[in-house]
Amino acid sequence: MKHFRRLLPAICLLLISAMCAGTSTYAWFTLNEKVTATGMKVKASATGSLVIDKNPLSSSSKLTTIDFKMTSPTELKPCTYDDNKYKDISAATKAAVDPATGLATTTTLEVIADDALGQYVKSFVVYVGAQAQAVDGVIPSVTLSGVTSEMDKAVTAVIKQGSNNVGTIHGYDNNLTWTGSPFTAPLVASNPGVMFTVELYFDGAAKSGNVAYIHSQNMSLNDISIDMLFKTPNSQ
Repeated sequence: MKHFRRLLPAICLLLISAMCAGTSTYAWFTLNEKVTATGMKVKASATGSLVIDKNPLSSSSKLTTIDFKMTSPTELKPCTYDDNKYKDISAATKAAVDPATGLATTTTLEVIADDALGQYVKSFVVYVGAQAQAVDGVIPSVTLSGVTSEMDKAVTAVIKQGSNNVGTIHGYDNNLTWTGSPFTAPLVASNPGVMFTVELYFDGAAKSGNVAYIHSQNMSLNDISIDMLFKTPNSQ
């Protein structure tokens, strides 16, 4: 019994350490119910003999630039992207709020249902193809620019080719340009094109130290731009 009493403090410390380790991944998560973003600019462009469209390509597709024109405020709930799924903290743990910071300590994340994703994620879809002759080695890239404030750093772009996740840009990254591998199959004029999607969300788990980047419900993103570019190998 005496040996057990001596070991009890060590056992307690071990249990506390284990609990802390379990909460470290998402130790801070913003509990703002929504973020209102205004003024963001999202564009897509293609060079050489490429064409793009918001819908599967057809013989009438002639566009080389697309402006998605986000003229009205966009309200999105903060979430995070984990294991190729969008997640939010569970309703049960949202009660654990630090009133001084508006943040919660939690590890309980729940996958967001497909029919609710529109409340968290804004998607921009582009189909890219060839005007006439087949084009080999098309290089896609996405650039996030205009990141200036701490809140801007919570802006995140998930990049998908078809249904595959091929890249992610976080506003807090040093490099805000993603460049993909050249397309392995040539683009031909007769097919509907390659579908490219940029999924925009506000990362509620992104933080600097113990301060969440999202600490306000209203984010003015007038200077934030997302540019998608599809280049042929011989274009500048």
